[in-house]
Amino acid sequence: MAALLNNDFEVAKLRGVRQTATLRYDSPVEILESIRLADADVHAGDLVNLELRLRDYRGATHTETLALRVPDDAAEQDIQIEVTGGDNARPPRPMPSSLDDLIDTLQDTYPARSLVATIYREAEGLSTRHGLLPELPASVLESLAHTGSTTSAVRFKQMARRVIPRPALIEGEHTLKLSVKPKRKFAAPDLD
Repeated sequence: MAALLNNDFEVAKLRGVRQTATLRYDSPVEILESIRLADADVHAGDLVNLELRLRDYRGATHTETLALRVPDDAAEQDIQIEVTGGDNARPPRPMPSSLDDLIDTLQDTYPARSLVATIYREAEGLSTRHGLLPELPASVLESLAHTGSTTSAVRFKQMARRVIPRPALIEGEHTLKLSVKPKRKFAAPDLD
């Protein structure tokens, strides 16, 4: 509500607030305690397995495996893998240019009962009022960014994202940083 009432576009008036609540006598919350890469040798295009350690509300822990595909063009780059609950992640969107755009941006969310795994790459993009401009070289980023204005475009890191539905809410956020090696070269089978 603060973002709507303090927007830069027009005076917003709230006509009402509608909420629903469901009470359950359990705690469908899991805490993401840690993530670990199963194999430290990561190449572009690999399907990597992350081991997630989760703890439920009673204190019992269990481990799950999450598979993520490293982008094919991420060779020789440093990437960051972030795993968090759906409430803590937002889809990338252009900068809003009206109150309606702002409302759409605020409503664009991931399900609360989901796990969001994101691979951030060092290549940057630009979020402007006219849309998202992904994978821009540094020279283009500098020329498109409005340096003489108070409403500058926002830079964002490129990514690949996977959203996994869960039976419980996920609390916690963990990040791994790693360097990606060139794509694996597979030997041709010997036909002799």
